[in-house]
Amino acid sequence: METLRLLLPYMGQPDIEPIKALIPRILMTWEVYRDTLHFLNHSRERGTEFSWVGKVETVQPLQYSITELAVLPHNSTAAKTVLDALAIGKLANQWIKKAGGRYNPLKFWGHTHKASVEPSSQDYKQMELLICGELTPSFFIRGIFALSPELQSPPCSNPYSPGQTRQHFKTDYHSACLAEFTLFDYQKGIQIRNVPWEIVDRPSRKRGLLERAGLVPVKPDLKKQKQRTTPPIKKSKKTTTKKTGKKSKISQRKK
Repeated sequence: METLRLLLPYMGQPDIEPIKALIPRILMTWEVYRDTLHFLNHSRERGTEFSWVGKVETVQPLQYSITELAVLPHNSTAAKTVLDALAIGKLANQWIKKAGGRYNPLKFWGHTHKASVEPSSQDYKQMELLICGELTPSFFIRGIFALSPELQSPPCSNPYSPGQTRQHFKTDYHSACLAEFTLFDYQKGIQIRNVPWEIVDRPSRKRGLLERAGLVPVKPDLKKQKQRTTPPIKKSKKTTTKKTGKKSKISQRKK
């Protein structure tokens, strides 16, 4: 029987497939989602790209929650956006002090593109600037939002819980924006694109940007409806016999 004397390596490219249980997830509060829509509308009106940053908390392993957004001075054109380095450092120091000096919560950068969520070379340069102040960066999240996507079907990431469907929206998906989140895991030396995201809480009863834009159905106020439908009750006129009687007694006493 002939034995194998040589083992040749396979010359194909490495293929990395994520395990479903280990896919990260990005969470955001309703206020963060509402502010994001405000930034997108502002960018659309100006016709230039727009940038903002945010706080991120690690809720559970592989679950990252964006809790607060802030706008920093930046130079923007129709093709690129560049954040101010001094403003990044100043805001990071403020948030580190609020966190008790334990960690740097500035872990998110969002910006708009005109038509595509594909990152540019400037986007990668900006990422290097955002982490340059940390000796051992752990992770960072980048969000790219396309203002004019060629969208023929509903987005893959539903901003609501899985139980809600398209009928809750009053707007056409062709006027929506695409959102793509990338997680940079510097400890593992990998980046994960198109990370799924969702909103973790519900909107308040106050009418906000989404309600005024017609993106969220406003629940009718039942109390006001009852007041409008039910006719007002006419108050019956009180008899004046008692009053006249009292007056007569008083007048008799005076006499």
